[in-house]
Amino acid sequence: MRVWTILMTFPLPSETFVCNDVAALRRIGVDVAVHALLPARPDADEILAQRGLADLEVTHGGGVASSRGLVAALRRPGALLYVLGWILSHSVTKPVHLVKSLVLVPRALDLLARALREKPDVVHLYWGHYPAVFGALVARFLPGTVVSMSLSAYDLLRAYPGSARLARSAGLVSTWAGANLPAIEELGVPRDEVHLSWQGVDLRRLPKDLGRKEPRRIVTAGRLVEAKGMDDVLRAFARVVEEWPDARLVVLGDGPDRTRLEQIASELGLSGSTEFRGHVAHDEVFEEMARSEIFVFMSRYAAERLPNVVKEAMACRCVVVSTWTPGMEELMTDGEHGFVVPQGAVDEVAAKIGRVLASPEAAAAMVEAGERRVHAHFDLEKLMAGFVQRWRRAGESG
Repeated sequence: MRVWTILMTFPLPSETFVCNDVAALRRIGVDVAVHALLPARPDADEILAQRGLADLEVTHGGGVASSRGLVAALRRPGALLYVLGWILSHSVTKPVHLVKSLVLVPRALDLLARALREKPDVVHLYWGHYPAVFGALVARFLPGTVVSMSLSAYDLLRAYPGSARLARSAGLVSTWAGANLPAIEELGVPRDEVHLSWQGVDLRRLPKDLGRKEPRRIVTAGRLVEAKGMDDVLRAFARVVEEWPDARLVVLGDGPDRTRLEQIASELGLSGSTEFRGHVAHDEVFEEMARSEIFVFMSRYAAERLPNVVKEAMACRCVVVSTWTPGMEELMTDGEHGFVVPQGAVDEVAAKIGRVLASPEAAAAMVEAGERRVHAHFDLEKLMAGFVQRWRRAGESG
């Protein structure tokens, strides 16, 4: 099976999960190529090598690709007129969506020319918003290719009109959380036709020794942006060190909010007990989780669904203390697999951490339950194999 995965930019430091999915597909025998609509980042090759994908076929948008797309438009004026009409039909009164869609037309036509030559079995839109511009062309001009699209919470909040239009005719629509199903149904796709496939954890990459916990070591991870709630994590940790002065917090991740967060840590007197590690390789994230007793996650990001770092922490035998986000009940039950608290509940998070530190034996049952749940329901290769089955079925029925 030849699968094209379509993204806006690839790879991104903050989107390790995309690389994990691609790698898992390759391991189970799928021939994968990744095509990004926007230009490559300067560190793209470095990130791919770090993630074991140096030999992956990847193409990017940019000046050269757009030039090829303009040539393709001259050779296939029907395709140009079709995609322009498709965009105008749903976004003519939405200027932001209209402009962004039109900017992508040359790259979409460039990819169409390539797809007509190579005829992939599946074109999978990893993000279901603006990549739908290319998906619409594939649906129209490559009837033998399955158009597959994922609709994440981010896609749904973006509310790109082309997403809804393409979803109603796509060969496969998938989502990463059951909490997204009502919104997808509102787009005109019956929920029983949506492939619910949680994002998985690459269990092969877990450290061998998950029992080497360092007492009172706490870890958090995520992009350092305001919506991820790292400031709340720091405030909760400040309350913890009042009772447990030898507790340590490790912050994994980087982003534009880092300077502000470091200032907050300093103001709270946490400079000596908090370490900002910046962006680290995915294997280092696992290693840090394996060393830590507790993982704290306090995101208030509107598009957060079943956070991958929470699954990874559960797999690494951390006690998870996490704020609630939509669909969290699909991942963990409060008091059974970890603790789930309301968003912004700084005092409650601090109390839960203190409870774990005071009674590590009582937390052991949650650690065991959390680890079992990830292994049973969030094994990456099993989940990606489910995608392959659905793609084959869609191809046979189409």
